[in-house]
Amino acid sequence: MSWIAATLIHELVHPSRDGPMCLVADAIANGVIALLGPDADWRANGYAAYREGANGNVSWAPVTEATFDAAVVGIGNGHAVVIVVTGEGGGG
Repeated sequence: MSWIAATLIHELVHPSRDGPMCLVADAIANGVIALLGPDADWRANGYAAYREGANGNVSWAPVTEATFDAAVVGIGNGHAVVIVVTGEGGGG
């Protein structure tokens, strides 16, 4: 799963397994990648949504006031795409 797809689909507060929307997230991610092209410039705020392998570091630099957030920005082919997902960690 790409970083874009993971940001679109992963629950940040209570991580769970990939669900049935995984294929949709992959399709959207592939469309965004194609739109921006192979020379696109990509940035993310950390590893809250996407970790290489199963045991990556869950860290990030927040971009919102939410308890948890994940952001991916891509710029290419005259387009800019910003994906931001937030989650609140309240509860008990």
